[in-house]
Amino acid sequence: MVPTLKKQKITGNISEVFASIQGEGLFIGTMQLFVRLAGCSLKCRRCELPEYQQNPESFYIRPWPGLRSHRMANPVTPGKLMQKIDSLYRFEDFFCVSILGGEPLEQPDFLAELLPHFIKRGIPVFIETSGLLPDEFIRLYDLFSYWCVDLKISRSWGFNGKLRRKHEKIIAKADPRSTYFRILVDANDDSEAILEQIRGLNFSRFNLVVQPFAYAPSHFNDWDTNTILEWINLFRPFFREVRWVPQVHKLLRII
Repeated sequence: MVPTLKKQKITGNISEVFASIQGEGLFIGTMQLFVRLAGCSLKCRRCELPEYQQNPESFYIRPWPGLRSHRMANPVTPGKLMQKIDSLYRFEDFFCVSILGGEPLEQPDFLAELLPHFIKRGIPVFIETSGLLPDEFIRLYDLFSYWCVDLKISRSWGFNGKLRRKHEKIIAKADPRSTYFRILVDANDDSEAILEQIRGLNFSRFNLVVQPFAYAPSHFNDWDTNTILEWINLFRPFFREVRWVPQVHKLLRII
């Protein structure tokens, strides 16, 4: 008699779960439930969240302000995570669930099991991703309601123009009704070098968010009206619509 193989349990590593206002992108100002997945091996030279590159032994789920946080051990199964989320939040309080990283697409099997739980509860799910993992993007695309895909094409990210094929695959799969692109730039970035990475790619159906790169509120001082308009006009010929959207949560000093 051939022994049956026990199905391996799918688990994932989480950095934190919390409720807050979305502070960036096209859904700015909406209340969202954030689920930050741990881990990232991309080694972006400009990473602003290096503390989330590793897999912690445990993580906190933070309910509304004034309520006690709950600690959970990593790795965690999708079912166990959802059980705790169900006990602490009401999904009708949120515009959507937001999946963050790290790079969340580095845990595709975990997401493939987790996302149907949210879909079953009728809550839209939004994801922010680096745009560097097109195969995982294609695999999971239909499970998400909304996508924000970063274009890490400034030289300061350290990828040196090696992303064109990845972007081509993402553009071919993406629907502009549910996907927008984002470029993080400094006011003094090399605009011509950035445009060189865009030319020849068909972004014309998609919206673009130009997000100023800022570690602290003081960095917004580099941006005045003329500089903002210059960057918007630079990208306008290549995208359906271009918006300059800063990280409002940093300006307001909220989570």
